[in-house]
Amino acid sequence: MKRLLKRKRLSDGEIRSAVEKIRKRYNDYIVQFLKDRSALDAFEERYIEAMRARMDLALFLHAEKTVVEELIQKEQNRVNAEQQKVIQEKKQKEEKQSIADRVLAEHKQRISKYPPLPIHPDGSEEIERLYGCLHTLEREYWPDLEKYMRSAYTSNMRSPRMQLEQRIITLCRPSAGDLPPRLSRYKSLFDWVPRNGLEIEKEGKKCLLDAAFFLHDLADIISEMKKSGNLTVHETENLAGMLEYVNALLADFRLKDFKKIPR
Repeated sequence: MKRLLKRKRLSDGEIRSAVEKIRKRYNDYIVQFLKDRSALDAFEERYIEAMRARMDLALFLHAEKTVVEELIQKEQNRVNAEQQKVIQEKKQKEEKQSIADRVLAEHKQRISKYPPLPIHPDGSEEIERLYGCLHTLEREYWPDLEKYMRSAYTSNMRSPRMQLEQRIITLCRPSAGDLPPRLSRYKSLFDWVPRNGLEIEKEGKKCLLDAAFFLHDLADIISEMKKSGNLTVHETENLAGMLEYVNALLADFRLKDFKKIPR
C-alpha cells in the first residue's frame, strides 16, 4: 500500500511570513490600481475566522494567495486592455490625420499652378487662386464667349449673356481696390478690430460657393451652346477649350459637388 503523505504543518513563523506576504500583495493591489481597503479588510476577516475555526492554515493561506494574485492579474489585464485601446485610438487618429494631411497637400499641389489674385496676407490661398482663375476667365475667355453667344442664340430673350455678364462683373472683374466686388467684404473683415475668425471663415465659404455656382452654370451654358448648330467648327472648338478649362477648375478646386439645386 502507498503510504499517505501528510501535509507539512506550518510553523508560527511561516504562518506570520505567509500572512505578511499576502497583506503586502493586497497593499500592492491598493496602491497600484488605486483601490480602497475593502479587499484587504475582507482577507483579515477571513483569516480571523479561519483561526477561530481551527482550519488548516496551509490550505487557507495557499487559497488566499491565489485569490489576491488573481485580483491583481484581473486588474492588470483591465489596465493593459485600456492602454491598448488608447494606443489603438491614437494610431487610428494619427492615420486619419495623415490621410487628411496628404489630401490637403495634394489639393494644394493641384491649385498651385493657378496664379493668385492677392486679397490679404492672411487670406485663404484657395480663394485667392480660385478668384485669380475667374479673373483669367474674364480676361481671356469672356470676350470670345460673349461673341459666340450672339451667334448661338438667335433671340436675345433666350440668350443668357446679360445674366452672365452681371456675374462676370461681380465675381471676375476687378474694380476699386483691384478686386471683384464679391471679394470686398471678405477683404474688409481682416481689418475688423477685434478680428472675427469665424466670420472670415463663413464669408470665405460663401465666396467659394458663389464661384462654384457660377462655374457650374457657365459649364452648362457652354455645353448648350456647343449643341446649338449655329457656330462654326472653329467656334465650337474654342468653346470646347473653354469648357475644358472650366471643368478643370471645378475638379482642381474640389467644387464638382457644389452645384446650385434648380428651383
